[in-house]
Amino acid sequence: MNEDPVRRAGALSGLDAQLGMLVYSTSVRGMGGRVKDRCDDFVVSEVLAARPSAGRLPAFAVVKVDRNTIDVAEELGAAAGCRIRFWGLKDKRSISAQFMQCAGVSGGRPRGNIRGDGWIARYVGLWEELEPRHFAGNAFSIRVLGIERGVYDGSFHQVADALQSGGIANFFGYQRFGAVNQNHIAGGCIVRRDLGGSQSDGCPKRDELRSIPRRIRRLMVNAYQSYLFNASLSRVISEEGGLPRRSAIVHRVTVHPFPRVLDEPISGNASIEGTVPSAPVPGYAYRSRGDSYSRALDEIMREEGVTPRDFYVDDMPEVSEEGYWRPAVVLGRIGARIGEREDTVLTMLLQRGSYATVVLREIMKPSDPVSSGLTR
Repeated sequence: MNEDPVRRAGALSGLDAQLGMLVYSTSVRGMGGRVKDRCDDFVVSEVLAARPSAGRLPAFAVVKVDRNTIDVAEELGAAAGCRIRFWGLKDKRSISAQFMQCAGVSGGRPRGNIRGDGWIARYVGLWEELEPRHFAGNAFSIRVLGIERGVYDGSFHQVADALQSGGIANFFGYQRFGAVNQNHIAGGCIVRRDLGGSQSDGCPKRDELRSIPRRIRRLMVNAYQSYLFNASLSRVISEEGGLPRRSAIVHRVTVHPFPRVLDEPISGNASIEGTVPSAPVPGYAYRSRGDSYSRALDEIMREEGVTPRDFYVDDMPEVSEEGYWRPAVVLGRIGARIGEREDTVLTMLLQRGSYATVVLREIMKPSDPVSSGLTR
């Protein structure tokens, strides 16, 4: 076994371990610092792969400040008279811009701008139904305060090189696990059918769970899937000394408008030019392919006492999850501008589904993600 990336990189936070992020991808010392002192320290906007075609569904470009994506979507839906769809949870403590769309139209079609508390939705027209393929990823501008200048160059450049070469693990970031980073615990209770309400394991009672909105219940199961994915990816890195290029399923890569994967995974080998390895996110349709990524997930699921079939919840089918294959690596671009004080501004273009906080974690290597601002 190769040297453990955790030992090479330094201390790991307890929260990271709880969320399955048990390793770092790089060995360089972190530059420290903190983010999100103010909302304008963290700015994120969605990047379209191409402008959607005309259609019949009203679409909005929504800018929110220090607001939760789900709450804003519900408020916009109430104002517009339709159910709102969106394609990614954006950090609450940020200035974020993203597209939202009416899932259907009944009665009059909303037109014009709509304002709410901490957000504005600019009507951009009638578009075809948006799908994940319409989105290339996200653009970020992030100010990091209180960095260690003596280690900044080495930390930033090694992580930037690793990002360019496909060497950063594509963990699910902190915001995937909810406001207090606990959604995966309830999600595991749902999958294991452990809904007795025991104080020791944190599982809600069935009646309590039924009172939670469907969308939130599904996010709980998504968070548990994410924990299992993170834990299995960590195990692969620990056992292999890095991210193996060989995998049973791969994603094809495009460089337009920046390096990112195309949506549909294919059978193959990541040694094929123009592809990156993919790793399984568990669900009821998951079948092990026998590669390193599958074997690691199989082991983690056995340790957790769950099977793929458990992700189909018979008495709550609306939270059932099929599973899918996710790129094992982060793709994108990163740049930096050093400030006059102990701060730097990082700019990133990251593929859809990858988290800026995961890249920040790699650069900063904080002992406490909460006090460093990576999560609240």
